[in-house]
Amino acid sequence: MENFFSFVSQLNSFAWGFPVLLVVPIYIYFTFKTEFIQKKIFKGLKLSLTKHEQYGQGVLSPFRVFCTELAVTFGIGNVIGIATSVIVGGVGAVFWVFIISLFGVAIKYCEAYIASRFRQKMLGGEIVGGVMIVYDKILKQEKLAILFATLCLISSTIRLFSLQVHFICDFCNKTFNTSILSTGIVVVSIISFFIFLGIDAIVEFSVRICIPTAVIYFVLCFTVIATNLEYLLPALFNILHAAFSFESLSGGLVGSSILAAFKEGGRIGLYSTESGMGELSVINAYAQTRNPFRQALISSTVAFLDGVVCCPLTGLTVVIAFLKVPSLKNISNISGAYVIESIFSNFPMGDVFLTIIILVIAFSMALTSYTVSRNFFIYLFKTSSIIKFKVIYLIVGSFIGLKLAKYELWNFLYFIDIFKILLTFWAIFVLKDLIIKETKDYSVGKKIDIIKDTEILYKEKNIEDKKLKIFL
Repeated sequence: MENFFSFVSQLNSFAWGFPVLLVVPIYIYFTFKTEFIQKKIFKGLKLSLTKHEQYGQGVLSPFRVFCTELAVTFGIGNVIGIATSVIVGGVGAVFWVFIISLFGVAIKYCEAYIASRFRQKMLGGEIVGGVMIVYDKILKQEKLAILFATLCLISSTIRLFSLQVHFICDFCNKTFNTSILSTGIVVVSIISFFIFLGIDAIVEFSVRICIPTAVIYFVLCFTVIATNLEYLLPALFNILHAAFSFESLSGGLVGSSILAAFKEGGRIGLYSTESGMGELSVINAYAQTRNPFRQALISSTVAFLDGVVCCPLTGLTVVIAFLKVPSLKNISNISGAYVIESIFSNFPMGDVFLTIIILVIAFSMALTSYTVSRNFFIYLFKTSSIIKFKVIYLIVGSFIGLKLAKYELWNFLYFIDIFKILLTFWAIFVLKDLIIKETKDYSVGKKIDIIKDTEILYKEKNIEDKKLKIFL
């Protein structure tokens, strides 16, 4: 086992070094192929907040899908993770997070388009969708479909549920001196309550709690900037200068060159938007819509808010903090958590608000992760009876979070992500002509409210033509 983890660690060190930046030209390629789908982000935001007729196969309205996807995407990485990136990659990382996340929106659009267009109704009426349906029904590669769904089931259970439970327990232990086991029991009990109530209860939590929490966090960040306007222009200058400079502007921060900034910005840009992972986009399969263009635009809005707005906003506040308190960068072994805490503790009850925000977003991700995992489970086991899955999911996920959350586990997840990314990019590449053609038809032809037939005839070179019952 030690040899396996050693191999995984070495592979991750290579793959998640500069080779990960190979996703950037792919992001740019699909940005041009979709004719800059990012320019329709505000249209997507309007659609996500607009109530319209609920039609088509699905269990959730597009707005509720938007809230759920935002809840499972907006996580600790958007707060503490960005501060850590500035420490590791220098202040220039903030610029590259913004740029790479912006281009990544195009891939997120393609993922969501696939998830909402290629959906299959399983026995019992459950609807699943995503990359595995493409491999199974379109490419006739069932083994690859099973591999992808299995990797995503493992990843979503451990990363989104187990490690979030572990973070909450560890955070409460350090902040409130509570027992890790006691906190874990309470957190898992609350999550279990919502899961057994059903998806509607989970989504309702996302709508009523998660979205307001995200808004409060944005307000806090803007407050930091507004009360330190004299540092705003210098902060922006430092970010731009460091993004293209081979010299350190950070006076002590580790790896402040353009290469380190670009590498760290690429990593955070990939993980913040989840563009190319193919995992979280399956939530769009739940949407009550027969218009994949509309739903994909809504999903793209989530990636935009998360990677293009929230992450750079956090990064800007961190850079302002370093300029305002230069002694911060001289602290040895400084952590992202310490930097974030020092920023908000200067405001009345700022530390209280920050604590609540961190706990809510970690809990929200742990809770809404179930909506992702169940999609892959239903596909793999072809069943709508998921009571046993709920029990196993909670027990196994809780045990991993409380007992096995170690560094090796993160390495294992990064190892899994390599294959998820490769499979997702290949599926998108194979379907690129279809996605691009239909995107133009919807966009240019202004068919955003068109309802299509439930049976389609899929035609693509080297793929056998066959009528598939795919719900749009």
